[in-house]
Amino acid sequence: MQQTPQNLPIENVLDQLRQSLAQHPLVVLESPPGTGKTTRVPLACLADLKGQVWVLEPRRLAARYSARWVAQQMGQSLGDTVGYQVRLDSRCGPNTRLIYMTQGVFTRRLLDNPTLQGVDLVILDEFHERSLDNDLALAWLRSHSVCKVLIMSATLPPQLAEQLGEVPLVRCHSPLFPVAIGYEPGATLSQLLAQSQGSGLIFLAGMAEIRRQREGLVAAAQRCGARLQILHGSLSSAEQDQVMQANPTEKRWVLTTNVAETSLTVPGVAWVIDSGWAKSLVQPPGAALSRLETLRISQFSAAQRTGRAGRLGPGQCIRLYSQSDWSARPQLEVPEILRSDLSSLVLFWLQLQCPQLHWLDPPPEPAWQAALDLLQQLGALHKQRLTRLGAAMARLPLEPRLARFLLGSPNPQGARAAAWLARGGDGLKPDLENYLLSKSPSLPEERQLQATNQFAQSNLEAALLAAFPDRVAQVRRGQDLVLCDGTGYRLQQPMPGNPWMLALHLELDGDRKVRLMAYQIIEPEALLERPELNEVHHLEWNPTAGRVEEQTQLRYGQLVLEESRRRAKPGPETGALLRKAILETGWYRDQQSQRQRWLARHHWAGKADPNLNPLPELEGWLDRVCRQHSGLDELKGQRWGDCVPAHLRRRLLELCPEYVALGRRRVEVHYDQGQSPWIASKLVDFFGLAQGPQLAQGRIPLVLQLLAPNFRPVQITQDLAGFWQRHYPKVRQELCRRYPRHPWPEDPLNPQAEELRPKKRT
Repeated sequence: MQQTPQNLPIENVLDQLRQSLAQHPLVVLESPPGTGKTTRVPLACLADLKGQVWVLEPRRLAARYSARWVAQQMGQSLGDTVGYQVRLDSRCGPNTRLIYMTQGVFTRRLLDNPTLQGVDLVILDEFHERSLDNDLALAWLRSHSVCKVLIMSATLPPQLAEQLGEVPLVRCHSPLFPVAIGYEPGATLSQLLAQSQGSGLIFLAGMAEIRRQREGLVAAAQRCGARLQILHGSLSSAEQDQVMQANPTEKRWVLTTNVAETSLTVPGVAWVIDSGWAKSLVQPPGAALSRLETLRISQFSAAQRTGRAGRLGPGQCIRLYSQSDWSARPQLEVPEILRSDLSSLVLFWLQLQCPQLHWLDPPPEPAWQAALDLLQQLGALHKQRLTRLGAAMARLPLEPRLARFLLGSPNPQGARAAAWLARGGDGLKPDLENYLLSKSPSLPEERQLQATNQFAQSNLEAALLAAFPDRVAQVRRGQDLVLCDGTGYRLQQPMPGNPWMLALHLELDGDRKVRLMAYQIIEPEALLERPELNEVHHLEWNPTAGRVEEQTQLRYGQLVLEESRRRAKPGPETGALLRKAILETGWYRDQQSQRQRWLARHHWAGKADPNLNPLPELEGWLDRVCRQHSGLDELKGQRWGDCVPAHLRRRLLELCPEYVALGRRRVEVHYDQGQSPWIASKLVDFFGLAQGPQLAQGRIPLVLQLLAPNFRPVQITQDLAGFWQRHYPKVRQELCRRYPRHPWPEDPLNPQAEELRPKKRT
């Protein structure tokens, strides 16, 4: 049986509620959905008061239909005793005392009447949703108002009771009809709806999901004799009326969002299908971009949706997710003030001359600062004070970005674009330019969007850039969207041509893919006059060219419009990059080897002359070289050995020469670290020598590698005389056998001339 105003559960606590309001400035009413609190409580309170009663609703749809229902129950027209005011739409008259309004309208009314003169009671409906405007309204009412306040909530979270302190609490118990809950995570809507009886609500995440599902359900609805309808906040009043004023006995499938969770009773609903998803505006900590994300609803929202099926009789709710999924969800949504863009709130706060407010949850400092930064970027703020532009923005019934845009484009085209953007754009046709060129019917809001010409921009594109300077983006590789703050996302649908654009509205799905709800294609040249544009110079190593290059970039945030390169000038920064690259080259390894040889030579020379000056450090020399050049091609003529002082070089060469003479031959002396200096030459070159060459004025004998004709050592020794005496006879026999044509004299110290001649073949 449908409940009438006389038998609604709220009737049982109205007297207690009115008595509490008479005695206390702040009262809390906890009353489940369907008990009649939205329509019965304001009217009952109105009888006890002389001034106005304002009811703050979270959604325009709830404000309009609640006011209409109450007016009908009173037998009056809207605008008499009862009226409503939502953004860009008002039905209030001079004698209207009970006004249903959206929470955003309340904040704008507060600017004209900060003391709320003539208002006796403000009712904050559906406070459990903890919207940003509701938190702001309560903070102002608790801090700067003398009118009474009634908080109405379907449930009272424990932390909210603690935050409010000692305030009277009135509870209404609701004998709602039982609702059977089922979990069908793998079912499709077509399967479930084919088995449904009567009318019901299908809760989906947003308008894009509604459109997509509607296309697939048209045939099924016709087969089942059901009327397929949509209920969404972006629809016109006439379209919403078709749903809210429909015949309760008609079989209907109503595709809707969380707009139907609270405050509204859709006629004839017997069942509910809950997808478990909702759209939520989120701004992560430290992020400049707020975006509409598709998120899992809380347990409380799921209960709200379920309750829609138990108002008229026993109902049924099918959840398109598992029971374990439901158990893992949070009990309540995070308050909007802790997760959203605060620019509208901060702009309003600045208009009120920056008052001290008693918040339930203080706004996060990073989000507050981000809002101040954005307002300053939009030109609304200068040195923490509102500019004339900021004051003009605050007077418009739009959020700050759209207000800035409309002031920049105060013409019919700008009003049309602002109205469309205020509705969130269109996921199917998100191109703003195409929308403005289309013959789509005018939106009702367009007529009420008027702005002064004082801040007009040269064209629509310039006005959009002034309002959305941080939404400049570039598409790369057809499907990667990169914003000017450097963050990147994957587009759900590819875009050919890799265009530059203003990403005006975005939706982010669970896979972190972005759906563009509204965008405007721009030319990069349009950014040249923006103050965000800057020229960046930095040095970079080019491995292909083998040099340090100066890269000049014309940037808008992290996006590069133009880029040029040239060889960098020598200097400390260039030298640091060149030095890092040099350490991996063969040239540097050659310098290391060269210095190691000189160090070894210095070591052995020091045995003869301990007063030798130390050799220059390789690292210091390398730093000096790198500071004077910018590429590897300039280092070919640079050698570490050239930095050894001339007098030290002469002394080292004198004590430890590079070559020694073996008869008429010059043989290279090898200086290796950790080894004695050594030479290698054929055995024949040592005939006639009683001892081997020596270094350091005869103090250091060289290690001699005596080589056979095949250039392999037959002996390694420092004692040439001992080799001749002890080992040569045996070595000679082996060499004569292996190399008979080579000269092997019997007396190596006094070889005869004929013995040194090669033997002829026999």
